[in-house]
Amino acid sequence: MKKLLLLAAAFSFNAMAGTTLFCNDQNSHAVYKLELTEGNSTLVFTPASRDNSTLSKSVVALKYNEGESNEVYSLFSGKNADSNVVIVELKNKEIQTKKDAEVYVSFSKNASNKVDQSTVFLCEVNR
Repeated sequence: MKKLLLLAAAFSFNAMAGTTLFCNDQNSHAVYKLELTEGNSTLVFTPASRDNSTLSKSVVALKYNEGESNEVYSLFSGKNADSNVVIVELKNKEIQTKKDAEVYVSFSKNASNKVDQSTVFLCEVNR
């Protein structure tokens, strides 16, 4: 049974490979592109336009951090060019089955490791 669950989780996670999300930040209304690599080990976080906000400072390659035991969520984390922590939380089923998804983004306002800011992205999912 355990092997079956692991196989199902791996299949569902691989179904997201190569997915691109075009996202609108609900707080700042900035636009971002999020791209899952083929191996799903990296999420490339690209601001479509730059301003003085923390999230739009640079392109960030976020590494796969963890998934929930039943693979409902996937977390990606990393640091931008100014050493701000960025964490992106994806609902796997939304990314796999829907055209629109909510993505939760947490980040640090300064170069500390303390994550003290958050926002929600509304995204169009392109596979």
